[in-house]
Amino acid sequence: KLTEKCSAQVRQFIRASAQEWKMDFKLRMACKAVVKDMCSDRAPSKVEECLKEKFLSGELSDSVDPNGKCRDEVKRVLDEGALDIQADPVLQKTCSLDIEHVCSSVTPGNGRQVTCLIEKMQSGVQITADCKNFVGGLCFGRVTERVAREMKSR
Repeated sequence: KLTEKCSAQVRQFIRASAQEWKMDFKLRMACKAVVKDMCSDRAPSKVEECLKEKFLSGELSDSVDPNGKCRDEVKRVLDEGALDIQADPVLQKTCSLDIEHVCSSVTPGNGRQVTCLIEKMQSGVQITADCKNFVGGLCFGRVTERVAREMKSR
């Protein structure tokens, strides 16, 4: 188990990587062509957000990502955010008000806040449309089995 200081440094690195997609070597190598084709109009700090949007909307198809490597890497980035909302600035920004209103007593980390949002959605609590769509994308078939197990065990 990582110390709290080490965990904080890892979260900080992941957050910084999300702000500059090229810092994530695997994502950069797998998605170079896709970024050029689909996200070239975005600022570098918005490229990862663009890739996530394209993935969640199903636009990252075989025609733009024939080997599926970019989809795999975007899925990995989404999975990391699902485990710790602090690691995903886009998810954090999209759902911060909802977390504050319906999950404020939940300690961040280990997927607890995302799990709280999912449980609230399933129980019919009103959540903003943007957060519902983003978390829904994580919830409905886009979270790996490992992440799902991790989230359930929290």
